[in-house]
Amino acid sequence: MRKRFHSIGVLLALASGGCVKKPGSEPIQIPAQTASRAPQLPFGARPQAYAPGALLPSATPDARDAAVKSFYDHWKAKYLKPGCNPGELVVNSKTKPTNLTVSEAHGYGMIILAYMAGHDADAKTEFDALIRYHRMHQSGITSGIMAWYQNTGCADVGGDNGAIDGDLDIAYGLLLADKQWGSCGDVDYRAHAEWVIAAISRRGIDGQGRYPLLGDWVTPDNIKHYHGTRVSDFMGSHFRAFSSVSSDPVWNGIIPNTYWIAETLQARYASATGLLPDFAEDLRTNNPKPAQFGFLEGARDGSYAYNACRIPLRMGTDFLLSGDERPRKIAQRLNAFAARVSGGDPKNLRGGYHLDGKPMVDYETMAFTGPFAVGAMTDPKGQAWLDALWEHSTTREPESYYADTLRMLSLIAVSGNWWAPQKAESPCPPPAR
Repeated sequence: MRKRFHSIGVLLALASGGCVKKPGSEPIQIPAQTASRAPQLPFGARPQAYAPGALLPSATPDARDAAVKSFYDHWKAKYLKPGCNPGELVVNSKTKPTNLTVSEAHGYGMIILAYMAGHDADAKTEFDALIRYHRMHQSGITSGIMAWYQNTGCADVGGDNGAIDGDLDIAYGLLLADKQWGSCGDVDYRAHAEWVIAAISRRGIDGQGRYPLLGDWVTPDNIKHYHGTRVSDFMGSHFRAFSSVSSDPVWNGIIPNTYWIAETLQARYASATGLLPDFAEDLRTNNPKPAQFGFLEGARDGSYAYNACRIPLRMGTDFLLSGDERPRKIAQRLNAFAARVSGGDPKNLRGGYHLDGKPMVDYETMAFTGPFAVGAMTDPKGQAWLDALWEHSTTREPESYYADTLRMLSLIAVSGNWWAPQKAESPCPPPAR
């Protein structure tokens, strides 16, 4: 077990030596110490207007920003923690007592830090520390894919392989960093992003480019899982950003395919609610259906549960940045259900539903309510509902890692501070390639 450091300041000050490569990793290096640099698009700048028809809370921009900053300060203090080597940081997910982090949390952290730069004067230094940890924990199957789970000793356990949802967010966070701080300084964020994106296109997308695979461990001979997908991985805004730096046509083709799958599932299995399942299967015959019991994680695999709760965030942000009506309509169906079943009071929402709308639990959590707020931005007639969601999202007591982190991401989007990296100017000339 490697020694752990318990002070972020000490950790970063002690950083020394180059990034150690695991066998098979690409020769993309990050210095042991990196310089601070002012962000080009500091939090609150709102460099890109949202799509026509998008709704914002009635609160003033300054009030919205103040609420996001306040919750970010809590989130950072509670979850951004040292890794096991000098110069490393992680988002402490603590999914089990022996767990330190997961790749999903790492991706969330990269996106949050890139968007909050400017409010957080140390965001670049901390982001670079996340990259160091990422470089040390590559999947044993695919260089560029992050090993999905580490224990408190920073050992890759639970299988030395990746879960693609985390890698999609990691790549997107790197593209944000490229436009926030530039890639002509001490870290080539764009090169890191291209490396991860290429790895995902090789081992994280099905062979016909139709949908994201569950992880790089899924191969064509694994019939059950190769023809299944995690519906919350339908990240159109990410795919659009990837297509701006990659020549691989998969990033354009996957957008209509994934939205067709989501629309088909809503129409065939949840026409009254618009709810989507955690996982879909039977995609080999272009006949998507909700996953059966125990498809991957358990009894909730075919329900609107702790994977699917992210879907309004994914669909909503793609509409906000692109104006594409396909994710908007998917999100509007989900939003209509949430507004109706809650009676307009977010406290009446529940942390999971069967596709017919019956709640699975008797509690409310921001893991579901936060993303619903992003989905509510797609309905220009729902001002009172969005305002209620905003009020609840900014006053509710904090919870644990997953709920607080999805709440943090949702607050950034709902406050008007989400922007697309491909639409931002480079702060400096990119290095020769």
